[in-house]
Amino acid sequence: MNDLWSERLRVAKAAYQLAKAAHAAAISEHHVLPKPDGHHAWMRTALAETAALREYERVLRIHGNVVIRGEFPPE
Repeated sequence: MNDLWSERLRVAKAAYQLAKAAHAAAISEHHVLPKPDGHHAWMRTALAETAALREYERVLRIHGNVVIRGEFPPE
């Protein structure tokens, strides 16, 4: 079970890092694109980064409980 949550943590971290990079790219391109398109891209990537961060935090919390306390979530 530790291996399962370690893998989920790795995947969640990678997804967050990708979303963060996409958001950074959208921010840097925001001023170049026309107003509606640039703003929409910026907002979409901001929301995706926030969702990925929340998932990473959730999985990190569960992983910590599994490793430190031996508490496994119901599945």
